[in-house]
Amino acid sequence: MLSNYSSPKAGAEVPVPAAKKVTPKRLWWAIIFFPIWVLAAYVASSLITSIILEILVALHVPLKNIDESILETVVALIVYGFSLLLTVGLPWIMPKLKHWQLSWKELGFTRWPSWSDIIWGPVGFAIAMILATVLLSIAKIIVPALNVDQSQDTGYSGIHASYQYYLAFFTLVILAPLAEETLFRGFLFGRLRTYLPAWVAVVVSAGLFGLVHGQWNLGITMFAMGVVLASLRQLTGSIWAGVMLHMVKNGVAFYFLFISPLLLLH
Repeated sequence: MLSNYSSPKAGAEVPVPAAKKVTPKRLWWAIIFFPIWVLAAYVASSLITSIILEILVALHVPLKNIDESILETVVALIVYGFSLLLTVGLPWIMPKLKHWQLSWKELGFTRWPSWSDIIWGPVGFAIAMILATVLLSIAKIIVPALNVDQSQDTGYSGIHASYQYYLAFFTLVILAPLAEETLFRGFLFGRLRTYLPAWVAVVVSAGLFGLVHGQWNLGITMFAMGVVLASLRQLTGSIWAGVMLHMVKNGVAFYFLFISPLLLLH
C-alpha cells in the first residue's frame, strides 16, 4: 500500500493548502444591540455628570461662581470621556466583554491624518450640505409644520471674553469632532460593519448620530452628515477624513454663531 509513496526531496517546497477566507457571519441583532449600547453610554454619561454636579452642590462647592464657559467645557470633557470609556474602554476593563474589544485599526486610527483627509474635509462638507438640503426639502413637503430654521443651542451663550471664545472653539470645533467620530464612526460603525453589510452600517450609524442631536431639523442635517462621514470612513479606511469634515462643519457654525455677530458690531 505504501510502495508508491515517495518522501519529498531535501530542499523541495511542500505545497501548503491555501487558507480559506473566513467571512464574518451576518448577525442582524447587531443593528439593535450596538446602537443601544452607544445610546445607553451617552445617556449614562450625561446622568453620571449630573450626579457629580449634584454632589458638588451638596458639598457646597460654589459652582455658580465658576465661569459658565469653563463649566460647559468641563462638562463636555466629562460626558465625552465617560461615553468613550463605556463603549471603547469597557471591553478592555471587563474580561467578560473581551470579545468586543476593538483595536486602534478597527476604530479607524490606522494612520496619521494625511493631506487627502484635509482635502476631503471641505469636499465632504459640500456633499453633506447638498444631501441635507434635499432631505430637509423632502421633510418639509411631508411635514409642512417642520421648522427647518430652528437654531441649535450650543451651551455657550452670552460669552464676551477672549478666553471664552477659545473654550467654545476648543469644545465645539476640536473636542466634539474627535470624540464623536471616535464614538460613531470608530466604535459604532466599526462594530456594525463587522457583522452587517457596509451600507447598513452607514445608515444605522448615521440614524443614531442624527437622533442624539435632538431637534428634527438638526437631526435630519446630522443624518446627512453621518451618511457622508461613515462613507468616508469606509472609503478611506480611517476616521481622519470624517474628523476633518466634522471640524469644517462645526467651524463654519462657530463662525456664524460667534464671530460674525462680533464683526457686525464693529
